[in-house]
Amino acid sequence: LFRSEKETLCNEFFLHLVKQTTDQPDPNSRLNVQNWRFMALTCGVVVPRSKDLLAYLMAHLKRCSLEPSSEEGKFAQYCVLAVQRTQRNKNRKYPPSRQENLCVIRRRLIHARFYFM
Repeated sequence: LFRSEKETLCNEFFLHLVKQTTDQPDPNSRLNVQNWRFMALTCGVVVPRSKDLLAYLMAHLKRCSLEPSSEEGKFAQYCVLAVQRTQRNKNRKYPPSRQENLCVIRRRLIHARFYFM
């Protein structure tokens, strides 16, 4: 795919994620938690390059994080940090490992040991 097609696909993907996590009747429902897990995984891998879309995404995440006692609020707070971390480190080239995925869906930091020889 050309670069602009990839960016368009990424933007469309984030818009769908925002739609899926907006105004859910039960913020703690199983379906909503699954949507937020997917959002968290995505925010840890890639962020939109469009400044307008990034601002829209951050506004959505900050609005949802205002209720920190709900699962939605906890995931939204985690996603804000994931977006900031991904912006600092740049979009990933390789997918996350199984261990990383498990840590993300549990909203935990990953701890790994590396041995250099």
